[in-house]
Amino acid sequence: MDFDVCGADDVRGRQWHVSQRLDPLPGGMLRLTMRLNSIEEAEMWVMGFGTHATVVRPNGLAERLRKTGEEFVKRYGEGGG
Repeated sequence: MDFDVCGADDVRGRQWHVSQRLDPLPGGMLRLTMRLNSIEEAEMWVMGFGTHATVVRPNGLAERLRKTGEEFVKRYGEGGG
């Protein structure tokens, strides 16, 4: 996952998972790499960062988040909800 500057501040300096690796990116951004057993757990965790996180891999996680985003738009977009 890639984090913008705001998200990187939240991620940096904290142990999220034993397999985590943090790599700085240009402009104060940060890439977090880790191995998880559950894509569902990862989905909920990423959603907690809102637009401050971008899934790079796995594609299946990015696809789940895209579908969840579409559901949010159906519920809350353009006068819905």
